[in-house]
Amino acid sequence: MSDDLPDDSEGQRQATSGKAQDPSAPTLNEMLARIERGLKYVPALQVVIGGLALATAIASWWVARSNAEMVRQFNSNTQRPYVGMETVRLIEPDTNSFQAQVVLKNFGNVPAKGVKVTQRTLIAGNELNAYSVPHEDVLFPGTGSTATSDLPMGSREKIKRGELTLELDIKVDYSSFMGQHTTGIRLRYERGVFIPVHHTVD
Repeated sequence: MSDDLPDDSEGQRQATSGKAQDPSAPTLNEMLARIERGLKYVPALQVVIGGLALATAIASWWVARSNAEMVRQFNSNTQRPYVGMETVRLIEPDTNSFQAQVVLKNFGNVPAKGVKVTQRTLIAGNELNAYSVPHEDVLFPGTGSTATSDLPMGSREKIKRGELTLELDIKVDYSSFMGQHTTGIRLRYERGVFIPVHHTVD
């Protein structure tokens, strides 16, 4: 009777053998081959990551540099003196004097130091006089200073009538903690008023 029964241990060996030889499971050699192929991309990936890191560093440097330049430009445009002309007119202090009077003012927000004025006077295109003198040791914000030039009494009436052209060429040199600065002003007297011809600020 025992000879007719199937051998259970033989069936178990067949089942176990069937599971071990699943055709969908990769073999050890295939797994090793896949790993080897994957490792080939590691150097390229490292290059990409390194390139991204370098690009990020360059971008950060450029942004920091741009911000620093913006701050420098803002400071140079706002934290500095601006010495310019406030008023200009012809005056006659007495019967024997005829002068052109220019009132300079510091329109900036920091003091102007070592103010030096160079002034040229031209009548009918001919230079009458030119001089350069230290003007003010310090010109504080909002304060003014006067520069005058003597004119010939014999030309007074012709200048006033517009028969002779009067021009004033003024250069103001000064300094601050930002460096050296220069203001250039050129004026022409026409029909009773001075007209700005040229104006520069450095």
